Amino acid sequence: MAIKTKLRAIGSSRGIILPKSIIDSANLVDGTEFEIDFQDDQLVLKPERDLMATFEQFLSSGQFKGTELEEFDVLEEAKNEAWEY
Repeated sequence: MAIKTKLRAIGSSRGIILPKSIIDSANLVDGTEFEIDFQDDQLVLKPERDLMATFEQFLSSGQFKGTELEEFDVLEEAKNEAWEY
């Protein structure tokens, strides 16, 4: 999905406003950090994913209503898990 936007002055910096459709499609939230790169004459933005925040966003979205996930509090279970590598 290609959408045109303009570079805008934001104080002494410059910024690009992301349209809501892009924000929703990419599941971005306020505070998302990005890695910015310039490759082959293209600006590349890669959101850094905080897995717990992404999971919390999924749970709060209600997308799991009517599924087995609704049966228990997955978030509380995940917060208390200890992982060994």
